[in-house]
This record gives sequence, C-alpha cells and structure tokens, in this order.
Amino acid sequence: MLVSAMFYGVFFPRRDTAEDYTLHYSGIDSSSYPRERVRFLSGDRTLTGYCYPCDDPSGLIVISGGFGEVCDAHLGETMAFVDNGFSVFCFDCTGVGESEGNGTVGLAQPSLDLRAALMYIADDPALNRLPVFLYGHSAGGYAAATCADQPCVKAAVVLSGFESPTLLMRESARNYVGVFADIEYPFLSLQNDIVFGGQGSKSASDCLKKAGIPALIYEGSDDRTIPPCARLSRYLSDSSDITVTICDKPPKNGHSGIWLTEDALACRTNDSGNPDPVAANEVDREFLRVIMDFYRKSLEENN
Repeated sequence: MLVSAMFYGVFFPRRDTAEDYTLHYSGIDSSSYPRERVRFLSGDRTLTGYCYPCDDPSGLIVISGGFGEVCDAHLGETMAFVDNGFSVFCFDCTGVGESEGNGTVGLAQPSLDLRAALMYIADDPALNRLPVFLYGHSAGGYAAATCADQPCVKAAVVLSGFESPTLLMRESARNYVGVFADIEYPFLSLQNDIVFGGQGSKSASDCLKKAGIPALIYEGSDDRTIPPCARLSRYLSDSSDITVTICDKPPKNGHSGIWLTEDALACRTNDSGNPDPVAANEVDREFLRVIMDFYRKSLEENN
C-alpha cells in the first residue's frame, strides 16, 4: 500500500508545460476563431475551459485531450471543426494548465473532469440546445468512452484509448518490474478505489456498449504508450454502433498523431530545432472528412 500511495504521489504531478510543437491560441488569427473563457467545478476544484462558437452550428464537439495536455494541444482540430460548422468546447483537466489542482490525481481524473464539463454544458442555455459529440485522445479517449452515457451525447470518437486505468498501470509496470507488477496490482487497485471511489475503475468497453451511441475507435498498431492487453480495441468488435479502425501504416501507427498529416508528424520528430507549430499541427483532410461525415450521419440518425 505504501508503494501504491507513493506511485500516485510521484507519477501524477501538475502539468503546466506544453510540448514544443503545441500550437497556442496566441499564434493564430484569433479574430477568425473567437473564444469564450469559462469556469466550472469538478469536485472541489475549478477548471478552465474555452468555447469556440461558430455561426449556426450543427452541434458541439467536446474535446478531451491526452493526460496532462493543455487544451491548446488540439487547437489544430478545433479550428478544423469550427471551419466545418461545429462549435467546440475544450478544457484543462485537474492539475493542468489554467485549472486548479496540486496534481493530475490519476488516470481516471479526466473522466471525472469530462463528466463535470458535460454537466456545465447541460446547465448553460447557450450550449445545452446543441447536440454533443465527444472527441477524446488517450486518457481523454477513456474519458469519452466512460462518459458516452450522458443524455446529451450523440456520438463519440476515441483515439488511442485504454480499457481501464488500473489495467493500463499494471500492463505498463510489467515492462519495468515484470511479475512484481502482478503482486502489486491488488494494492494499486485498492489505492485507485481510495482516490476515486467507484468512479476510478470503469470499463471503457462496457460503458460504450451500454451507452448504445455510434462510436469510432482509432488505434495505432505500434502504440508504445498503451500495451496491447490494455487497448480498448481488444475488448470491442465492430458492430452497428461501434467501428474499430487499426492504423498500421507508419508514421500514423503510434499513440499520437492519427489525426495529423505525415508532414506534421515528421515536423514533430525533426531534431534540427524547434518545430513550426502551424506545420506540426496540420490535420489530415481524409481523417477530418471521415470524422465530420460520422458526426453528421449520427446527427441525422438522431433526428
């Protein structure tokens, strides 16, 4: 138990620094993409979010980023979504960027924060009239899957998601300590329950199946962050509601960047100096077309 408690204390600190390739709002034409800053509670912590409106929106896309990512990390997709007629809501999770919190708490925290964001949206008269579509990556993908049961949610896109936080931690630990990860697992699970109660060990696949909404699942075949046994796709199969796509062509077969062009990924891995944030966040047009068609089809079926 002491080791588990120390694990949570050491591996989930505050995250205030963005990657060098992050495209920040200060680096774009803000007049073309105006945004409104909002604040809402997640537990006893105040989180900061931003709403990017568009004229006559088809719906509201709620972006849930990867663990420790500031919401600007997905600004490329945000602008693309707005250009295609959707308003966008994004936020910094607990312990990240502009939000409160001494630490990021644990892998289940983004799920709690996304649920709090959806509650805020449901209470906001300017937002609750719009159908909601989820878009999540990594821990944000787990959050999107576990929050798909909210009444306002009409469809979800999950990128590089995992099945459960404790399973991911155990499978990742096996790469470092082998069988000792299995010995520690019961205590890690107990510590997770102490921190999150019954909300910290939800099965992403079970939540998606029970929600019964259309979902697109994207994963890279060479994901070095999520071990194969912890990947969401392992617990899902294609159905009328859920479509699983495994990206196996380099360089888009890793954990991050499924939504980017190959040139953008090359820019991110270029060691010659600081990458150009605009070039490093160029969204793949074909990927964007598939996502937009999916959201619009989901909207038509709901109507």
